[in-house]
Amino acid sequence: FGLEGLLETKAALDLAGVQYFGADDPTVDVAVGGSLLTFISYNEFAHEDNHSVHQTIQTARKSGRIHIVFAHSGEEYAPTPEKTKELARSFVDAGA
Repeated sequence: FGLEGLLETKAALDLAGVQYFGADDPTVDVAVGGSLLTFISYNEFAHEDNHSVHQTIQTARKSGRIHIVFAHSGEEYAPTPEKTKELARSFVDAGA
């Protein structure tokens, strides 16, 4: 758990040759069938700034990459709060 668990997980993924993103690696670019995909992380619980996510979306879009936002937000097994819906809409409005 915590930082130790994060570091162990990243080390295991590195050893296995698996790409990852999130935590201190907010994006990863992956080539798939001749297309470049950019996976963009947003984690509400890490107090990430959604403005930086908006900028990353716009940068990826301008470069012609296909960009996909993975948002870690909200409470499991509960109705989606309005603020979470607004956040998701802001990512779409930014170009996701």
